[in-house]
Amino acid sequence: MITVKIERNENDEIISFSLDGHAGYDVEGKDIVCAAVSAVTNMTLIGLHEKLKLNLKVEKSDGGYIKVGLPDNIPEAEMMVAQFILESMVTEYLDIESSYGEYILVKER
Repeated sequence: MITVKIERNENDEIISFSLDGHAGYDVEGKDIVCAAVSAVTNMTLIGLHEKLKLNLKVEKSDGGYIKVGLPDNIPEAEMMVAQFILESMVTEYLDIESSYGEYILVKER
């Protein structure tokens, strides 16, 4: 199972997210849940890093773990765009969870 954790600050802004585990829906290369989650994650990273030019805090391991944190002191206009991207990401993870709940779990704190 993939566990997605979303961390918010006191203003309800997303400040980090992490993914851990493997979906286990099918074998590697045919796992549509893993492919969907990977696509959403990659699109989010492209938006935040390549388009907004944010210097993200990224931790990864070969075991299916990634944690992404926003840098401190993002200008307000950029933070608004970052939150739009991140909220869209969460919406899509929740949509995947609604269809494939035994393979992905989304937790917000």
